[in-house]
Order: sequence, then C-alpha cells, then structure tokens
Amino acid sequence: MSEETAPFVIWSPPHEDSFFTVDPAGTGGNFLFAPFQSSEKHIEFNGKKVAFDLADFHISFQSLQAFHASETQELSHQRKIKKAIEQIIESDLDKVVLSTITFKANLKPSADWLQSLKTNHPNTFVYCLYHPDAGCWMGATPEILVSADGNRFKTMSLAGTRKCEDDTIPWGQKESLEQSIVTDYIKARLKEGGAEELRISRPETVRFGDLEHIRSELRFKTDDISRTLDLLHPTPAVCGTPLDTAYKAITALEDHDRKWYTGYLGWHDDQGDSYFYVNLRCFEVYSNGILGYTGGGITFDSLPNEEWDETRHKLNALLSPIEKL
Repeated sequence: MSEETAPFVIWSPPHEDSFFTVDPAGTGGNFLFAPFQSSEKHIEFNGKKVAFDLADFHISFQSLQAFHASETQELSHQRKIKKAIEQIIESDLDKVVLSTITFKANLKPSADWLQSLKTNHPNTFVYCLYHPDAGCWMGATPEILVSADGNRFKTMSLAGTRKCEDDTIPWGQKESLEQSIVTDYIKARLKEGGAEELRISRPETVRFGDLEHIRSELRFKTDDISRTLDLLHPTPAVCGTPLDTAYKAITALEDHDRKWYTGYLGWHDDQGDSYFYVNLRCFEVYSNGILGYTGGGITFDSLPNEEWDETRHKLNALLSPIEKL
C-alpha cells in the first residue's frame, strides 16, 4: 500500500486459517461496515472475495489522524452506571448497555497483530479495515448478527461475562437475566419479520480469551437477509430494553461517539455466502496509538465497581496478546 493508503478490508471468519480481502476489479459481492446508529452512512466494499497474504499487510500512518484525549476514568464510568441504575428503578428501562473508551499510546498495528488475534481468538471474526470516512479499525468479535446458508439463517444471543471457570458452575442471576432478555427480544423480532422454522438452542458457556459468556443459537428460515439485519440491529446485547428507552439513555449518558463500535460488519455475495458480525472487541487505530471500545449491560442489580472491572477484563482479553508482540 502507498503512503496515501487506499480503502481496504481484510478479514478471517471463525475457525479458518485464511484471510480474505475484496478485489474491486471483480464482481458478485460486497463487504458491509455499518455504524451503531442505523441512520448513519454505511460503508461498502464491492467486488470479489479473494485470498489475502498477511505478508502484504501495511498501514501508512500518515493517512491516520492523531487522537487527543485523556484515558476514560474509572469514577466517571461508575457515575454513569449509577445514573443508569436510577433510571432503571424509576422507569420502564430494564437494561441499558453502557460503553467506555480507553486510549493506549504508541501502539502501531502490523500483520503480527492480525495473526495474534486469529491465534488467540480462533472462534471469532478477525478483521482490519480502513476507509477515509471511518478511519482504521481492527478487532476480533465473537457475536454473529446473521449468517446464512441459502435461505436458512442463524443468529445468536450472547450476554453475561465472567472470568473463565469450570463451565459446569451455574451462572449468576444477573448474567442469566441479561442473556434471556436478549434471547426473548431476538425471538420476538424474528417472528415479527415472518421467520419460519425457528429453533432456539439451550444456553451454553462459550469462551473469549480468558472470559466466558452465555450463548444461545437461533436458527430460522427466511428469504431476506437485508430485512433481517434491519430487524435485529441493534440488539439488546449492545443497546438494552426496551430498545427505544435504552437508546435514549445511551445518548444521554455516554459522552463519546460509539461510531462503528456495536455496529456490524460482514460479507454477502451472489452465491449465498453471507455472514455478518456485531462489531465487538474492537479498537480504532490512530497515528499515535489505539482507542479501545468496551461496554457492559447494566440492570437494576448491577454493581458499578464490578461493571468497571468487566470492561477492563474485556479490553485486556483483546489487547494483552498483541501488547506482548
């Protein structure tokens, strides 16, 4: 890539060793990068999916802006959590997902970062993307928004977070409630959209780095992936319930722009090869460092200090392998 980096996207699906990119000279598919706010502009890379050699990976930092802000402070985030709990007690709000940002200086990504994310998180969707309208983003997300095989689709409800333990140990009430809220919402939205043959798996424990989450898979049949994306985004896993009330609370409480964090991204082509992931466990790349985005679901029984610790665990699970390179 030249000093004036051209827009690009590189990705690797879960449980695959290969990386891919989009050849704009080809046809038949597109990679979509959508922000948290559905009304904002989406970015598309149109062309043909082709294999990508990480030896060719390079980012020109002259193309990137510098980030000028202090690290998000623990007490500030805890105050927002306390305000969210007050709203939950006093209104119809059941859950709201609050995010925080953390700047890490003097980190410059390389192909080793992508390979490290892939090696340490093999069950995630690993990617790096640059576009002048979005900046540069990198991440490893474990959450499917929608994937398709013909007209048979799959999504998931993923919620609850704890440090890795014996997966036979029952989850606590708060985490189980979070996950059931997400499952019920997705089920209702799919039925509203006319999904057929809906099947929901029992909750299971899945791992991301040294963290565990609760996951249920929902399989269904439909004919319109675009409508399904519109129905499901954003889910309560990244926003809350009721959705409109949670969205208003996020707007009032968060003092940063989520941008593409908790949006979605993925590939779709004419052959029915389609998969879209929620943009979790990601960071924005600047010329002088990276900006990590993390968050957690707040319910009436949340403890602010534990919620803050959860955001640190999520950030460390993502960054600790690459900070050692």
